[in-house]
This record gives sequence, C-alpha cells and structure tokens, in this order.
Amino acid sequence: MIKGYNGFKTQPMFTGRQKLPAGVYVAKVYDVELQTYNAGKPDESQQLIISFDIFEGEHKGFFKKDWDTADPANRKWRGTYRLWIPKGDGSEADKTTRRIFEQAMWAFEESNAQFHWAWDEKQLKGLFVGVKFRNKEYDEFNGAPAGWTTECCGLADIPSVRAGKVRTPKDKPLEKKPVAAPVVDNTGFTDVDDSELPFF
Repeated sequence: MIKGYNGFKTQPMFTGRQKLPAGVYVAKVYDVELQTYNAGKPDESQQLIISFDIFEGEHKGFFKKDWDTADPANRKWRGTYRLWIPKGDGSEADKTTRRIFEQAMWAFEESNAQFHWAWDEKQLKGLFVGVKFRNKEYDEFNGAPAGWTTECCGLADIPSVRAGKVRTPKDKPLEKKPVAAPVVDNTGFTDVDDSELPFF
C-alpha cells in the first residue's frame, strides 16, 4: 500500500486557455474604444475596438469566464473586433474599408430596433450584434510553438444568425513562405586538387 502524506489534494489538469470554437454567435457590446494611429500625420488612421461577450447559447459569457480564470498579471479581454474607419481618400484599400464598415453598421441597425448609426461610437455600447469567428493559424512567438486559435473576423445581423443563414468563416492558414532555391555555382571555375600546393 502507498504511504500517504499530509496536505494531499487532487489537482485539476491544466489545459491552457480555452478557445471559442469557430462559428457565428449573438453577442452584446460592453465597451467601444476609438484608437488613432500616426495622429496628425498624412497616414493617420482610426480603428474602433469593439469589446463584447457571447450572449446566447452554450458559450454564453465565454469571455467573462476566460477573464476570470486568466493570470491577472497579463490577462486581456479577448472578445474584441477591430473595425477600421474609412479615410475617404478614394483609394482601392479605402473602398474595401468603407464596404466592411458599412456592412458592420448595417448589422447593428438590423440587430437593434430603433437604432440608427449617427457617427458616435458610444452609441454601440449595450447593443447586440452577430459575431463571426474563424480558425486562424499563428506562427511561433517568443519560443511558443505554432498553432491555431480563433478570432472575430466580422459582424452579422442577428435575425440572419438565428435563422442559420450566416456560415462559419473559412479557416485562415498562414501564408506559405517561398522555399529558397538551391545555390547553383555559375562561376565557371573547376575544383582542383590543392593537396600538393606548397602554401597549404
């Protein structure tokens, strides 16, 4: 028989931080922050950081639970969506930004009765919206091995989410790095036997 010891207590297995499965969820917005990059410069850009939690289904309150169980020294709220604000400069990139921004505001308007976007980010706090999560591959970082996580990659209107009309976004693998071509000797020189040379 095994000899016991004082203070024995069973310990749960450490499984690391859980990830929200890829899919489409109904969420509630808890905070919105406007961040400005390169302020006052020609390439100044702004981004809305929308913080939310899952509001319905088996994963309800997922990010609050994640926050409560994370190491307080370096935890951060993981339920976020970053939405770039169009610059209005007419560039092709800005046209894409504008389309994504307008689709996001449409999702908010369709999900919340009486809501109409009026260029005040504080309006979004407390509203509901659909959030789309995809699997995303990440590379090694600070010695940690590569792997997969999930990220919020877009918004959707809640009626479509509840009707099952919004598909789970496709996985986003890392871009494959080109394989380096073998080095070919194009110098035209021929190797010679130097074992008899006096200066070696």
